[in-house]
Amino acid sequence: MFASRAAFSVLAVCLTSISSSGARAVELAQPTQFFSSLSLPKGRVEFSNGFDATGQAWAAHASAVVGLTGPLHSDGWRLKLSGLYGRDSYETRSSYCQLSAEEKKQRTGSNFSDICNEIANDPPQGEERDHIAEVIAPFNLQLEGDQIFAAISHVEMRYQGGIAPGYQATFGALILKAYLGLAYQRYDVLPSDETRSLQGGYWGAQSWAEAWLPLGDAGWLSADASYFTGTSSYSAAVKYGYRTASWLTLGPELSTYGDADDMSGRAGAFLRFDASGVETTIAAGISGADEDDAGAYGSANMFMRF
Repeated sequence: MFASRAAFSVLAVCLTSISSSGARAVELAQPTQFFSSLSLPKGRVEFSNGFDATGQAWAAHASAVVGLTGPLHSDGWRLKLSGLYGRDSYETRSSYCQLSAEEKKQRTGSNFSDICNEIANDPPQGEERDHIAEVIAPFNLQLEGDQIFAAISHVEMRYQGGIAPGYQATFGALILKAYLGLAYQRYDVLPSDETRSLQGGYWGAQSWAEAWLPLGDAGWLSADASYFTGTSSYSAAVKYGYRTASWLTLGPELSTYGDADDMSGRAGAFLRFDASGVETTIAAGISGADEDDAGAYGSANMFMRF
């Protein structure tokens, strides 16, 4: 659901900025210097923020984790705060000829009942059909067979915020993190769409699970999953990373997302750059949803620990 050009624009901007090694190193130091000036508990706070785009949708997200009983690199209790804002554009279609005369007028500002009757009694062909299609096109109407369909453009805005305590435990080389807390999501759809079951605000329990496993000297495998009871929202992602240099890691990624209305899956690759205490990850690939054709996605994320 996001424009592929926007997705790859994100990647292009990130790659260009990171390739200027000297100047970039100075720029990357600025966020860490700023947060260090806040006198945060050393080793107990980490921040992550990012941007995601695919098709006609985009989302910006941020999270912070605070170590409650010790540094975040060690086992112990922690607290996670998260937030997200997303926007999606899509279209729905309905049968125009089945509307009442008043509803036709409200929908298009015109009443094409005569055309509806004409195509129902004698479906047009050739040039006549092309002429009807040309007449109704400016009113977001489409002629298909003996039916006229009205296309309605919608914008869905999604807000999310959550807070959850959690715990990190280490089993040999495997590191596991689990969180369970409270979250709120809100879906605003303009104009209203009766086909969407998720509209309004929802409270519920939010859970996260994260796993990280080193593989040899340079490889690692990570897996993340989340679930929100209020809207049946879920996500799951798996990455395999291979460190080719002290500052560069790359590898494939797979993920899936969904809620009570939609579901989608992704397959792509990522690049991760480490410089001046900031970990920057960019990714791109193919995204497919249950109601849409496959398209491109792109994402960018920054991670800092203090």
